[in-house]
Amino acid sequence: MGYMTDATPEVKDNGGYTWSMDNPKFMVKYTLAIDNGDWYEISEISTDKGNTWIKNFEMRLKKIK
Repeated sequence: MGYMTDATPEVKDNGGYTWSMDNPKFMVKYTLAIDNGDWYEISEISTDKGNTWIKNFEMRLKKIK
């Protein structure tokens, strides 16, 4: 369907970053970080233009040697 967005990441002091996108119904925000060597990511949605956020996705990826 050709969906795309332009997003500017906000780099955090801990080396992670956050980026978000907006559409007519809700906003989505993704936060990514490296936590004790693991890739940690959450996704949150807001239906009130970013005043409140509800977590809807969380994952932790661990590299196995």
